[in-house]
Amino acid sequence: MPPLSLFNWSLKETLGRTNDSVSRAKIIVFYFVFLMNFLKVGILLPSYLRNHQVNGIIQCIIATVITTIILKILLSRPQYLSRLIHFALLSSVIFSWINLLIYHRNLNLIVIQDLFMICMWSFYGLSGWWGLVYSAAAAIPVIARVLFNQSADLGLVMTQTSLESTSLIILLNFIIIFLGHYYYRNILYEVIEAKEKLNEELKKSNAAKTLFFFNCIP
Repeated sequence: MPPLSLFNWSLKETLGRTNDSVSRAKIIVFYFVFLMNFLKVGILLPSYLRNHQVNGIIQCIIATVITTIILKILLSRPQYLSRLIHFALLSSVIFSWINLLIYHRNLNLIVIQDLFMICMWSFYGLSGWWGLVYSAAAAIPVIARVLFNQSADLGLVMTQTSLESTSLIILLNFIIIFLGHYYYRNILYEVIEAKEKLNEELKKSNAAKTLFFFNCIP
């Protein structure tokens, strides 16, 4: 089968080239998570423009470019999925460190949601110890901000955006978290049920072979 075209934008075509159900689940979740980034940029950018937040505008532009590149690579070269997950998690961790420890942004619900999502994707999307590594790296700036800055109260609103924009981002993050858990849970149980069914079939096959063997003994 020829490789996918570099110009492929079809998720269906990409999934058709992936045989493993767990890998398909990762691709689907990863695809829609990053697709949501465009919606988040569309929500935040008007607030940044109105308030002349140059850093926020630059971050939106960078996020749009990176998201487009990642989606393009994912759909045309799905075998690079693990590398894309590493890149996405590392970028999120670095972004968190910069915002909390360099720009001294306030701790808010969105920051906590981002921390939770980094933990979730690192454990679901990667194998081995990577879940612990990325989770610890994401938690360090949050813990440091609380320990070394007593004024770092947990709030709801991002100070550089409106309440409406913040509320929509919080809602989108919760949707991503809920759907991610739901989809991964379904795939996990489907894999377990398939293995149990295969084991039952093997047991029946072995029992039939054993019975046939004893029947053949004179």
